[in-house]
Amino acid sequence: MKRIVLSVVLMLAIAPAAMAQGLSDSASNLGATFAPRVTQGAPRSGFTILVNLGVGVQRDDCCAATTTGLAGANLGIGAFVTDTIAVLGRFSGTNVSHGFGDQTSGVLGGTVQVWVSDRFAIEGGAGMGYWSLGSGLSEVGFGIIVGATGIIISRGNHNLIAGVEYAPAFTDPATVHNFGFTIGYQFIRR
Repeated sequence: MKRIVLSVVLMLAIAPAAMAQGLSDSASNLGATFAPRVTQGAPRSGFTILVNLGVGVQRDDCCAATTTGLAGANLGIGAFVTDTIAVLGRFSGTNVSHGFGDQTSGVLGGTVQVWVSDRFAIEGGAGMGYWSLGSGLSEVGFGIIVGATGIIISRGNHNLIAGVEYAPAFTDPATVHNFGFTIGYQFIRR
């Protein structure tokens, strides 16, 4: 499982840069006449907040159960430290009904959101992972958050976003994998 998580993190970190380099090489081979013009939006700065909601898939390794339910309401509050990097306090999780009861699981921690283009960001971080059954059973451990977000519609500081998040909680007796396919809102000061 750790190999899968590491592969996802590396893919999210390396793929956008490789694609950008490939596009840059292709544009330079076409000559200045045919090179596409890239326009950047106004610089990002200061406060940012995001909230999203969607379909959640929760895989509980303890009982070998995979169930679909709710992802979110996931939340992030933070600030841009550069034009392309924001640091956020973040929550990402899922809520599902297994045969043994309702289970909430997720990660509460800190993340770094990196905008690799004007409309696409990747995110990664770590914190406290947890799961909780409606019957009162719960467990806390380590957790990570990785994800990708794209802007669908942007109007000034207000953005309709869609994304995917993976937030495994490494707790006892086993890992709970939380996948979210979300749509939401992010305020980005420009």
